Amino acid sequence: MKNKKNLFFILENIEKQKIKQETINIKNLYIQKKEHIKQLKLLIKFRNEYITKLNIKLKSGISIDCWKVYNNFIFMLYVAIKENNNIVKKHEYIIKKNIDQWLKNHVKLKTWNFLNQKNKILFKNRQILKENIVSDQFSQFEFFKKRQLL
Repeated sequence: MKNKKNLFFILENIEKQKIKQETINIKNLYIQKKEHIKQLKLLIKFRNEYITKLNIKLKSGISIDCWKVYNNFIFMLYVAIKENNNIVKKHEYIIKKNIDQWLKNHVKLKTWNFLNQKNKILFKNRQILKENIVSDQFSQFEFFKKRQLL
């Protein structure tokens, strides 16, 4: 129960919770990044397919309306690819920032753990000192008691 009142113990527990939360956040960001990368690859595949289809149709002859539809769709794919690429870069930046924060929290955790261990040792030494003082006082009391009886 003494540890519950110890400030270093409380701070150590807070840092452990922060580290757990940061770990969960980093995992979620990695999952989101993987999903966006899959989506990006799919969009690039679609774009390449439509570009090859457009080239084939252009060689064989295509109406202007059909060409506009293909062109608009390919342009929309380029925009979607660019947005998705920006999202992936943003996730990479956020992941890097969260990993840096996780490392800082880890250093803090080690610091609080070290101080908590030092405080435990200090607390034990105080307890031993108090016990010795009480024991010495009891010894002195017994000694004076014996002297009075003589």
